[in-house]
Amino acid sequence: MKILVTGGAGFIRSHLTDRLIKEGYRVRIFDNLEPQVHQGKKPNYLNPAAEFVRGDVRDYARLQKALAGCEAVFHLAAAVGVGQSQYRVEHYVDTNIRGTATLFDILVNQKNKVKKIIVAASMSSYGEGLYRCKKCGIVKPGLRPEKQLIQELWEPRCPGCASPLKPMATSEKTPLECNSIYALTKKTQEETALMLGKTYRIPTVSLRFFNV
Repeated sequence: MKILVTGGAGFIRSHLTDRLIKEGYRVRIFDNLEPQVHQGKKPNYLNPAAEFVRGDVRDYARLQKALAGCEAVFHLAAAVGVGQSQYRVEHYVDTNIRGTATLFDILVNQKNKVKKIIVAASMSSYGEGLYRCKKCGIVKPGLRPEKQLIQELWEPRCPGCASPLKPMATSEKTPLECNSIYALTKKTQEETALMLGKTYRIPTVSLRFFNV
C-alpha cells in the first residue's frame, strides 16, 4: 500500500513516516517546506526510503499529482501556532481550511485509489479542558480574565464560585469551544473531513493531537 503524508517533513509526520516504512508501507511525503519551519530546505532527518514531493496543499494540480497511486492519506499539513494565528488570519484560514477543501475536492471529483483518510485535529479546539470544583462539581472555565493574570493567578478559577480548580481528564464528548483562529481552523478542518468522508463513504478518522 502507498500512503501520502501531507506536511510529512514536520516533527510528528517524519516519525510517522519512519513507522509506516518500518511496517512495510510505501510512503510519499508532500510538504511545502515552510520557510519559518524548514528555511525552505529539505530536512536531513527525512527517511531516505520515502518519496519526497515538494508542494502546497492549496495547489490543486500538484496535490492531485501527489495523490496518484496512493490508497491512504495522513492529512497532517497545517499552519501551526495559536498566537500567530490571531494576526495572520488569512494565512491560517487559507492554509488549514482551503488546503483541506482542496484535498477533498480532488478526492470526490477526480479518479483516485484512496480508501482511508486520517486527519490531524487539535486539542486547542476544546478551549480550556475540564476541571473539578469542590463546591460546583465538574466545570469548564473560559479564558482567564486579564484582572486575574495581573494578579499572577495563572490557574483557571471556577466560573461559578471563583474557587481553585483541580484539572481532570477531558473526554472526547466535551463540547468544542475555540479561543483562537488556529483552533477554529483545526475544528473546521476536522469537521470537513468527517462530513465529506461520511458523505462519500471514505473511512475517515480524526485524531485530536495534544502537545508532544
